[in-house]
Amino acid sequence: MPTTNPRVNVTLPPALDALVQRLAIHQRTSKSHIVRELLETAEPALQRVVALMDAAASVTGALKTSLGASLHAATDQAEEKMADTLRAMDAATQDIVNEAQRIKGRRRAAGAEPSTPAGAALDPPPSNRGVKSFKKGGQHAL
Repeated sequence: MPTTNPRVNVTLPPALDALVQRLAIHQRTSKSHIVRELLETAEPALQRVVALMDAAASVTGALKTSLGASLHAATDQAEEKMADTLRAMDAATQDIVNEAQRIKGRRRAAGAEPSTPAGAALDPPPSNRGVKSFKKGGQHAL
């Protein structure tokens, strides 16, 4: 289906691709939609950066150095604010994350044995269920 919007191919590192994929699954949308939303959210900041870079390309000498220093300072401030925002979001959602990590699925059936951590030995191991031992005299030991 033809589109009026230009298309862009993006190569992501595996970890970032997996993160975008998980977000897309949670939001029930495509990875390209997630990337487009992220870029649309960043559009005002991108416009400002491009305007500053255009201005820097047209100036020379000391003004260019001053503009570069100002851009670096503004970037540092923006990164600090983003870090503060992420810390606040982490603090606000920590209870939800802890609860979600504590819940490991559905409730056990009545009378079911509790699950054991991976690698823990069971006595008897589940593979021996139904195996019967015979004692001398023909009686079964359970």
